[in-house]
Amino acid sequence: MSLTTYVIVPFGYGMHRFSLAKAKPWGPIEKILLGYIAKTPCTSTFLAKTSNLPRQLVVEMLIPLMKAGWIEIKPINDEYFFVTTNRGAEVALYEELPTDSIPYSRVRSFMVDPLTRECYRYEKRKKKQSFQLYSKHNILDATKSFRGLCSELNIISSYTTTLSRIYEKITNYDEEVIDIEDDIIDTNYSKNIHFALAAIDDMGNITGMPEISDELKCEILKRDKKIRERAEILDISKSDIYVGENINETVKTLPKRLINKEQVRLIAGPEEHRMHLFNSIINAKSRLIIHSTFINEECIADVFDNLIDAAQRSVQIDILWGQTEPEEQNKLESYKNVIAKFDELNNKIVQKGLSTQIKFHRAPTLSHAKFIIHDEIQGIYSATLGSCNWLSSRFNRFEVSACITDDLIVADLTDICSHLSMGGTGLANNLSRELAFFSASLYKNVSIRKESDGNTSVQIISAPEHHPIVKQACNVVKNNIFICSHRVSYAGDRPIILPLKTVKAYDKNISIDIAYGRSSGDLKSAELKELKQNLQSLGFNITTADNPQVHAKFFSWDNNNIVVTSLNWLSSSSKGDIYNELGFLITLPGIGNEVKEKFHEMYPE
Repeated sequence: MSLTTYVIVPFGYGMHRFSLAKAKPWGPIEKILLGYIAKTPCTSTFLAKTSNLPRQLVVEMLIPLMKAGWIEIKPINDEYFFVTTNRGAEVALYEELPTDSIPYSRVRSFMVDPLTRECYRYEKRKKKQSFQLYSKHNILDATKSFRGLCSELNIISSYTTTLSRIYEKITNYDEEVIDIEDDIIDTNYSKNIHFALAAIDDMGNITGMPEISDELKCEILKRDKKIRERAEILDISKSDIYVGENINETVKTLPKRLINKEQVRLIAGPEEHRMHLFNSIINAKSRLIIHSTFINEECIADVFDNLIDAAQRSVQIDILWGQTEPEEQNKLESYKNVIAKFDELNNKIVQKGLSTQIKFHRAPTLSHAKFIIHDEIQGIYSATLGSCNWLSSRFNRFEVSACITDDLIVADLTDICSHLSMGGTGLANNLSRELAFFSASLYKNVSIRKESDGNTSVQIISAPEHHPIVKQACNVVKNNIFICSHRVSYAGDRPIILPLKTVKAYDKNISIDIAYGRSSGDLKSAELKELKQNLQSLGFNITTADNPQVHAKFFSWDNNNIVVTSLNWLSSSSKGDIYNELGFLITLPGIGNEVKEKFHEMYPE
């Protein structure tokens, strides 16, 4: 007999008023003019001469580009130049410019996947979609006639999402988001849970739902199986809704991006990091974002003039930091001094007339991640991520970072940065909105051109993904493992040391190298010495890298795989906010050997 089961699925529900745009396409000449200006600031005379058009006609064509917010006029060396805004530099890369129209206001609704945090558009008018959302009361009322064949997914979820995902889902094909008009935006939608009713037939076909994630489909089908098993042994006419065990939201895993090996650059050692910071500032063309967990006033002073120079050539600059407010009185004073310094620098920036170009954001992100986002060629962006506190380092310790030049990786990191910039409030601000828009623009730009078909894999990993990667690597390793951590404590025993011991016990021919700088937490020097001797007795190669102090944090295996990260592998927990730590997982032949060689240049065997 045919049997249909039903599963009640919770979704976060959001509704905002958006400023949108839609109109006729731009012409090819406007596209060419914007492309010229995106490459270098231009005078109207230069553009007229280059395009072989009358100067007056060129100016008339530039005016709509200015109204669209893509170009602006700036005085440079006593002449007036047209320069692109940050948004203009982005759209100059599109095959077709976004349509030019007067923005209009619309309220749009969306749902948040409880497992993956993905967004789905929701239209209140039933005829536009094949599913409906209900309140808790209404869903119970709707299922009262078949409760024995019904189950409710009890999902423990934060129901949070990112602004860029919202932007992507709420627009029609011929629209783009200009802004969210609501004053307060909380991307945690757990306060407004709605429910959809999934119907599952004998063949496992699911109806009554949007195009949901594979993870959510899997949970629905698992629950369908449970309902059918219960129906075989229970009188379903007397049964109530089956709830079952709690389900935790899945760790949001970003996709692996396939790129070419030339798009990956390993940065190792103090001098390479110092040069990378200064080159990123000096060579940035339109965008520069620096996130440093800690801030040192002397380090800021070292780069401040370079930052001002970059802002004066129209680079949009945001400086963020992640330090949480310390409880110790002596550290609290230093923390407050940094905030006061930010206020002082922002005042100087205002006096120089550059407040729209550069800002030191005083509210910390509460993240231990360290990264730089910039473009050395207009519109070709790079993301650098690793162990270096760019604005507190004196560049006298061994660090390891990786620089990836790829729009999708940069879009992924910028999306994360949008989340981090909300800080502890979880409320969207001007920066988080702008970064979400930037990220969405990069995703859109990639979608209209061919993605790379390279054989190098790069993936951004979040805090909770780190320790599972170690376990996975220990299950497949064939030749060698190398792990480097600034600190070592008891916290690293179960997630790191124990799996490594298991590998060595299984195959003594696998080489395992561990490097660290110092002990941390409750682990005393004598206990660290005992741990070192114990591991050496098992065949581990141990390096105490304290001259100079190692600050690098990486994990490599079989020479072709590496995680370059901000996480102290041997002393830190991966719990807490999902983006409290960030790393690159890179698969590239020889990259493990490369980092090992650079390490041993600093610390000879």
